[in-house]
Amino acid sequence: MKNLKRPFFSPYVPWRFLGIFFLIDLVIAFMTITRSTSPIAFAHPEPGLYIAMGMSIAGPLVSGVLCMQGSFGNLRHPASSEGGRQTRRFSPLLWGLSGFAYATGQSIWISQSLITKQVPTYPGIAHFIGFIPYICLIAAILLLPERSISLLPRLRILLDSLMIMAAVTTLCYYFVLAPLLAQGHGTQLAKLIGGLYPVLDLLAMLCVLMVALRSGERVLYPVLIFLGLATMIQFVVNTLHLYEVLYNNYNEFSVASIAMVAYGTLLIGAAQTVSAILRKGERVEPVEAEQDDVACTDALWKIVCPVVLVLIFGLLVFMIWLDGGQTFPGQISIVYIGGAVVLILMVLRLVLTTYQIGLLQKNLQAKNSSLDVLNMQLEKQATTDPLTDLPNHRALVEKLDEALGQARQNLGSCSVIFMDLDHFKATNDYYGHLVGDAVLNSFARIVTSTVRACDLVGRWGGEEFVAILPDTGSAEAFQIAEQIRVVVNQRVSGCASMPGLTCSSGVATYPQDASTRENLLRHADRAMYVAKRRGRNQTCIAHEPLVLPNKTSVRVPGCREEARVSGIAEAMLALVEARDPSLSRHARRVAALALKLARELGLSEAEGHIISLGGLLHDLGNIAMPDEFLYKHVCTDEEVFEQRARYQVIGAELLAPVRALKMIAAIVREHCECVDGSGYPNRLKGEEILLGARIVAVASAYDTALGERFTRPARASAAALKELRRASGSRFDPRVIGALTRVLAGSPRLARVDVA
Repeated sequence: MKNLKRPFFSPYVPWRFLGIFFLIDLVIAFMTITRSTSPIAFAHPEPGLYIAMGMSIAGPLVSGVLCMQGSFGNLRHPASSEGGRQTRRFSPLLWGLSGFAYATGQSIWISQSLITKQVPTYPGIAHFIGFIPYICLIAAILLLPERSISLLPRLRILLDSLMIMAAVTTLCYYFVLAPLLAQGHGTQLAKLIGGLYPVLDLLAMLCVLMVALRSGERVLYPVLIFLGLATMIQFVVNTLHLYEVLYNNYNEFSVASIAMVAYGTLLIGAAQTVSAILRKGERVEPVEAEQDDVACTDALWKIVCPVVLVLIFGLLVFMIWLDGGQTFPGQISIVYIGGAVVLILMVLRLVLTTYQIGLLQKNLQAKNSSLDVLNMQLEKQATTDPLTDLPNHRALVEKLDEALGQARQNLGSCSVIFMDLDHFKATNDYYGHLVGDAVLNSFARIVTSTVRACDLVGRWGGEEFVAILPDTGSAEAFQIAEQIRVVVNQRVSGCASMPGLTCSSGVATYPQDASTRENLLRHADRAMYVAKRRGRNQTCIAHEPLVLPNKTSVRVPGCREEARVSGIAEAMLALVEARDPSLSRHARRVAALALKLARELGLSEAEGHIISLGGLLHDLGNIAMPDEFLYKHVCTDEEVFEQRARYQVIGAELLAPVRALKMIAAIVREHCECVDGSGYPNRLKGEEILLGARIVAVASAYDTALGERFTRPARASAAALKELRRASGSRFDPRVIGALTRVLAGSPRLARVDVA
């Protein structure tokens, strides 16, 4: 039904030619037939009868010639059709042959009439020859489709066509053909032959319907309309001829034959249209426009059609019941047989549809499974680095956002390690990209196997890698980064002849260093570059005093070479770490806490940086202290007190020669002084002690109270703070103790400053 709403115009149909031919043929046929309608005219033929005879032969011959016009050229040069069977080019030829066969039958019938001077007995040889045009017509119709479709759709189309034609045939026989055959007076052979012609017409209609349901080409719509109208006209003509045969007034030149003029014109139109399509090389073009609408229309048609057929047969049964009898023998049998055939076809159609739906569901499930696999692969490709099979930049950003969100919700911490292979570009250029790829893969495997199961390692880009460590403070992150650095230094190598590579790392922790993802990554990246500037193959923490100048862009007063100051401080700290690694970790924590206290007291960034460097190097003199003094936490006699004071002076004297470090040296010298004058080495009081030294003293005492380095067991944050408060005013500056209280109250997670 959707196709009938389309414009009937087609550029391949010769409309003007068909119109002129139809008018001329109609006028001549009407003039000849109306002048000789009586069978007695054959005994005394008139000129009009000869004209009618000639026209009855010339009409089919002309139709055959016009149908075959151009068909031989199509046979020699078939139009290219992608995926098509190229069978359509035979259809005009067969329609032309059907016209010649019809003309042959007419010639035989006219010859018999002229020889015997009467209408020949029905049926005759001409009527048996009349079956040949049907064979050509049906074969030509079935050769029209070139679109290859699978078996199941073909079966469905066949069942739909048979179901519709079974209903049409039942109606035709019930109302028209069966009454004629039952009540006619002709012989059994005449009834058989006369009844076969309408059957062949119905068969031709079935073929047209099958092609119409199967074809998906718009260019064939006019052809199918021509053929559908032609078969209907021929069915009406043959039904009228059957009536004439059974009532003994049959004449080949009856008024009903005028309709054959229209039949020939429609057949010529179909043949000419197909030839035009072939000449222009029209390819098979399935209907793609409005595909969804057509599908919906087809689905609605499939639902409505069985209901309509059931309603039709229900009405027939009701009419028979009202009639109360039989108009002719077998009347009820026709309805029952037709209904049974339609019912069987409907059941078969339902079974086929169910089977087809099952196959479609199976194919859909297979496609969905394949689509899921492809989606997983695409998702993996979108979030995975193809070389190392690690999460890429995008995936790392998403995972870090999740980890930070969880840390905010749980009031926890989250650390990031930014890693970069040292001198990788030179290695890649010298040994080649294949070796460089092997190095990156080896580095990725080492890092992945070194971190914990809960950590995530990904490739940030190039030779840069990032490790996300949830619920991890900076101290633990520093240890993991150092472990990675040591393992990489021992194992990473692209080939046997290539020396082992090293990596530099930077560590940043939430919320100590940054509260957002961008700042956290930026601080870790900056710490990594500081590690590279210091000589590579090392790890730096974002809040280290030696990293802070690179972050805050604050220069140390009086120092023109910031790198020189950082290098000296790092070298001094390395001496402390060589003496005792726990001293180095203690110094880093003290430096971080001292910086927070300085900020809490309202000091500038430059002053805070100086104080943090003092905290970093406050135990520098311990490198010369004997073990019996270094590991003795409580001073019980004057000798031990003087020894430790002397070694603190040694640390200050190591720093004093460097002009840029004189302020730091003063902090190192005075951080053991007490505000009541009982400290060492100079027993200074109150404001005589540098504020930076008082800050470092509180930070060092707090970290020592929390730790387990000496004989005293570790304390909780509250207990350590309580101990320092007891010494407020005697050993420690009350103002600094107040700042420590506010820092710990504002960030309870920093009860222990996580610094490696």
